[in-house]
Amino acid sequence: MEKLVMENPVIQGIGATNRPHVQYLDEITFMENGDIKIPLLLLGLWKYGDVVLEFTEDVIGKFVAAFESGTLGHKLSMDCRHLPKLGALAWIREFILELRDDGKRQFSAIGKTTPSGEQLLRGEEFKYASVEFVPNFGSRLVAAFGMETDEPGLFFQEVTMPEQTNEGTISLEEFKQLQDVLNQAKADVVALQAQSAEVAKKDQRIVTLERALYGQQVTAAVLEAEKYRDGEKKAHSKVFLEWMDHVLRHEPVGEGDGAIVLEEGSDVGRTNEYYRKSIVWLSKVLPGQVPTQIQTAPQKDPTVGNADAIVLSEEDDAEIGMAWRAV
Repeated sequence: MEKLVMENPVIQGIGATNRPHVQYLDEITFMENGDIKIPLLLLGLWKYGDVVLEFTEDVIGKFVAAFESGTLGHKLSMDCRHLPKLGALAWIREFILELRDDGKRQFSAIGKTTPSGEQLLRGEEFKYASVEFVPNFGSRLVAAFGMETDEPGLFFQEVTMPEQTNEGTISLEEFKQLQDVLNQAKADVVALQAQSAEVAKKDQRIVTLERALYGQQVTAAVLEAEKYRDGEKKAHSKVFLEWMDHVLRHEPVGEGDGAIVLEEGSDVGRTNEYYRKSIVWLSKVLPGQVPTQIQTAPQKDPTVGNADAIVLSEEDDAEIGMAWRAV
């Protein structure tokens, strides 16, 4: 038998009936001022099918708070057998909790009858009420309790401690102790989540500062390159300086659909590919530095007849390029 914890219980309807869902309820009665008192629940442990619910003062307080704050978004009525389409028999004004002569505490609604409702209730066509509520408002995991049903035996039955003991369940006191442990565990989880969120914020601030520092270093390097002059007082070309700035910042190189882009968070392979393509791009757009000489005679292959010549394969050339990029 499973006990359902009601964290956000809300009453969403009351039905006039002759078969109340809660045992031992008092009948609906008219008060001296013309209002009606509608008994709804008795505090204690109750089972409904395979589920056990505990109606405590805390749960009752949540019912009342939800009613007073307008959680439903509309007024609460008592209808004929939970059928709002037939019209309201009464409109609920407030709730009361009172101690009966037998020692049981009864939770009741106070309402104002409609003309048709007063006629039916004074004619004793309906003598009891059943409350329709959801244990956790806003959750679709658990359906409403107290709805009209033709299933035999499906109503709230009082649970006594001997019955729980006979079924091998723990005592109510032990259950409350376990519930306290669970609540503390939930609180610990919330605290850890808050700490994790704070650490994440600090980590993000560190990343932001590191990026800002790197950006300043790139700016300094580009400015230094702009100042550079060789022995002939020649400076770097504007194309090279712009390329240098873009590559160091991992920004797109080139324009349009053919631009070379490095996505944030790319792995080493994609980063290396970005550098390779960027260097190839530079080699195609950077003005040449050495004049081209016209060859009038075939040039001799330096590797022919030279035992000491080193011949690099395409794979060797690529590996050397990768080592250069790593440096």
